[in-house]
Amino acid sequence: MEAMIKKYFLAAIATCAIALAYCPQSGAQAYENTPVTVSKEKIRINGEICYSHVVLEKQTLYSISKAYGVSVEDIYAFNPGLRETGLKKNSIIVIPSPEAAQKLNKAETTTEETKASAKKEEEKQDDKKVKASDEGTSAQLKAPELRSDECIRHTVRWYEDIESIASKYNVSTEAIMLANKLKSSKLKSRQQLIIPQSKEYLAYADSIAKQRGNADAYTETITEEIADTLDNQGLAQEGGQQDQTPAILDFHSKNKVQIQVQLPFHASSDKSSSSNYDYYCGVLLAARDLALEGINVELNVQDSYGADLASKGRLFPSSYDFMLGPVSAADIAEVYKGADSNLALVSPLDQKAASQAIGHRNFVQAPASAPAQCTDLVEWIKEELAEGDNLVVISEKAGIKSEHCSIADSLIKASGLTYKGLIYGILEGRDILEKMRPLFVEGKCNRVLVNSESEAFVNDVIRNLNVLIHEEFAVVMYAHSKVRGFDTIDAENFHNVNMHVSSPYYIDYNDPRVSSFVAKYRALFKTDPSQFAFQGYDNCVYFAKIAAKYGSLRPEYLAAEEKLMLQSYYRFILGNPENGVVNSGVRRIIYAPDYQIQTVR
Repeated sequence: MEAMIKKYFLAAIATCAIALAYCPQSGAQAYENTPVTVSKEKIRINGEICYSHVVLEKQTLYSISKAYGVSVEDIYAFNPGLRETGLKKNSIIVIPSPEAAQKLNKAETTTEETKASAKKEEEKQDDKKVKASDEGTSAQLKAPELRSDECIRHTVRWYEDIESIASKYNVSTEAIMLANKLKSSKLKSRQQLIIPQSKEYLAYADSIAKQRGNADAYTETITEEIADTLDNQGLAQEGGQQDQTPAILDFHSKNKVQIQVQLPFHASSDKSSSSNYDYYCGVLLAARDLALEGINVELNVQDSYGADLASKGRLFPSSYDFMLGPVSAADIAEVYKGADSNLALVSPLDQKAASQAIGHRNFVQAPASAPAQCTDLVEWIKEELAEGDNLVVISEKAGIKSEHCSIADSLIKASGLTYKGLIYGILEGRDILEKMRPLFVEGKCNRVLVNSESEAFVNDVIRNLNVLIHEEFAVVMYAHSKVRGFDTIDAENFHNVNMHVSSPYYIDYNDPRVSSFVAKYRALFKTDPSQFAFQGYDNCVYFAKIAAKYGSLRPEYLAAEEKLMLQSYYRFILGNPENGVVNSGVRRIIYAPDYQIQTVR
């Protein structure tokens, strides 16, 4: 198994290196088409069978379409953005089966006819509305003079939309659309906008918006003379004094991110780590996808096993944006012994490494910590506990309490909630039902927190809860995330007790983004991604995008970017400025009685 992983790992490095290095060249080129072999990798897109095809050098859309028996337009339809980017060597595209393409074409024909008819009717109504609106407002409202000293000239950046720009300058989107004669809210990168600042003009825009009720119908604009005056005063220059982002989000976007990866591969020993190889494969795929989005990622990869980590911190290149890894709290502590105080280090996998946030202001804990998970679980109970509900907390006697159990015990006691407690040992399991039954109330919802991470104990509690459910007691069980991985408990029993779990990770395989990732991962590495591969992908995409957008991983930037990824939920909250930040994003999962797994978030 390990030999196979190493083989795929080395193949992955070569594949992704080619993908990242590839850059389309301008000018016409002569190609001899590479033969196209129909892929054996099938995926479902909206219920339809499709193929995951890896583009080889000198293949064309025409040759690919012919091999699969579909049209070029069919391929464009299933690959948004392909028309603009074109084919890239080693990229993965989705090819619909002929049946899927036929259904799409039939649906599009019907949709286009319906849209055309609806558009004509909409245009008629808009004309009437604008005409009536103009007649009703022109006599009442006159556009105030828009002087150059009451305007800001803004250049649209690639990551901005009209809402974020309006929020930045504390004006309405309608005011921006009115001042710039915009027919649509869609913007283009480096588009020049005039942002009105006078209270009189902003009030005028609000009045127009209220009376018209249709921002897309705006036709007023400032005069060309005013626009020329603004340009002549130098307000069109991006980064001028009047185009400054507020201090808390003063950033400098870029399209290149440099990351040093420190993982214990154990490459020089006989105990190579498959989980770390999987994680790195996820990072490689993320780097490839980011390159396709225009963010070039440079990876400096090092084996942290047996290394002098203090020197790694001391010699960390200043040009790099952040260090991803190492994994354990002890190894991270070693890095910080020699690191500059400005070293941004992302802890990628170990939940216990959150302790390193104390005193290290540029430390970032990616996995949600034990306190974050337990806090969310108790908060969830408080949110769902309705009047008349019965709360029961069941814990293990004389067991070694895990960190999660100790924290949950303290939180539930400090919560102010009224509950009934039961503590028993696993050897009492056969007779404990008689002690458990009196704690439950018939005709009420009995919410049960099982505060244990012992597989045998949790199994015994669930067995007894199932008996009570059979006796028609209504039960909802809350448990720690580790319980989801207990192999000796049939998943059916999780559904029977309506189990609620606050977990740092969850992969929803019905999510189209997850399906796409799995297809690409299989195509590149010839195997299915593990949880570690998902984590590597999420970490690299999330933190590299922030570094590209803001120029660094300062805590305030992380706090501004709450994001649900493939399996992780990133939510950073600012605290002591002398400490680092810890992810508090927790997924809420319900094993519903209908045998569906629901995600609350």
